[in-house]
Amino acid sequence: TMPSSGACKPSSTFGHNKVLLLILTCTLRSIITHYSPLMDCDEVYNYWEPLHFMLFGTGLQTWEYSPEFRLRTFAYLTPLAKLGDILKLFGVRDKILLFTILRSILAGFTGYCEFYFAQGVSKVWGETIGWSTLLLSLCSPGMFHSSGALLPSATAMQLVLLSTGNLCQDPQADGVSRSIFIGLIATLAIGWPFCAVCWIPIGLYAVLQAFCSGDDPSNRFKNATFVLLRTALHATIIQLIVCIIDYQWYQALTVPSLNIFMYNAAAGGDELYGIEPASYYLKNLALNFNFTLGLALAAPFAVLVNKRKQDDDNNGASSTPSFWLRLAVISPLLLWFLLIGPRPHKEERFVFPVYPLIVLVGAIGLENMIRLTDALWDKPVSSSSRGGKRQIQKWLRATALIVCAMFSSLRMLALFHFYSAPVQLYTALNEEILSSSSSTRSTNVCVGGDWHRFPSSFFLPKGSNLAFFAL
Repeated sequence: TMPSSGACKPSSTFGHNKVLLLILTCTLRSIITHYSPLMDCDEVYNYWEPLHFMLFGTGLQTWEYSPEFRLRTFAYLTPLAKLGDILKLFGVRDKILLFTILRSILAGFTGYCEFYFAQGVSKVWGETIGWSTLLLSLCSPGMFHSSGALLPSATAMQLVLLSTGNLCQDPQADGVSRSIFIGLIATLAIGWPFCAVCWIPIGLYAVLQAFCSGDDPSNRFKNATFVLLRTALHATIIQLIVCIIDYQWYQALTVPSLNIFMYNAAAGGDELYGIEPASYYLKNLALNFNFTLGLALAAPFAVLVNKRKQDDDNNGASSTPSFWLRLAVISPLLLWFLLIGPRPHKEERFVFPVYPLIVLVGAIGLENMIRLTDALWDKPVSSSSRGGKRQIQKWLRATALIVCAMFSSLRMLALFHFYSAPVQLYTALNEEILSSSSSTRSTNVCVGGDWHRFPSSFFLPKGSNLAFFAL
């Protein structure tokens, strides 16, 4: 039978001043995203440009949005476009300011998701690991530049945070249903159906939980069937809404998620955009997570060594949390790399959806490596010695977190220092065009080989256009 996933005791520290901590987390994310450069021209041309078109009626179009191919869904951009319309109604006319606010909203939402995720982690793995997860996430260079990104992979990351946090906080049938619903939104509404892999374990967990919830075999089968039918109904409703939105923009009945899946499934399609060696993701993760990656890689070994003492220092978490629940939370990390690792075309943004799970496994690795020091106190010791042990372990934990934060800060500073020039340049250019006497006429801003550094039409005044030199 499936082990009970019973409700774990709430984490006491996350309960105190929870609202204040949440506000601080969201504010921090919203502020530091201003120092994060636009890392990918695909973000600009495939998402910020169509969003500019939805808000202002002009913008560059890539072939993915061509009515002939229809690989991208406008449903993904619609919520942000509506927010932009509201901001314009409240007097936000400056396009750069609008861009900045929208990006801050994206990052602030990521901060909310991170906090919610850490709360869930604290209920399943203990308060200490929950805190470590939140702190490692906030100081991660990878989370730094992905938190405010307008990319389906970044949105998938946010939804992984939400659904996993929800699953950990409410592993019963209703909570699992909400997590699956979030997964359906990620799969069908953001235009990147490949992220469905991240919700396969939760789906299997839901079916297994439903099948084991009744004593009568016939009821078990009915419960599992109900879960599948409910999921199919939710998927149909979501897809119908997406189709209606896309019909308004394409003037044709289309399913972009299916189109992009078929395009990428074609043999040899991804080699067109370059290939990378197998070591690419490892090197990239080392840059984005430094010591956290090392802790994550060491986690399985540290957990095995500590197996006989895995419930020590659990800080209020359930003493017998469900093995299946933990497996449903962590296993998407392995499944995702099994999906993207063998593909010859590799990109940094492809790893975004599992960034939170890398942080979680890193926090688990840190705690289990610290618990290895328990071997120094194998013999019965006095209460004062036990207190000394706890104090030493606290210092080790704090030192590790500070070292991770220091190296991460250096990486984030480097990203800002070496890659923020395009935004600064186009901001100054925007001011120059507005202040010039020719600002009333149409202005062409010409680019050559650096076309990929263009930060979007939000940085061009009304009446200005991007033009390309023939190279």
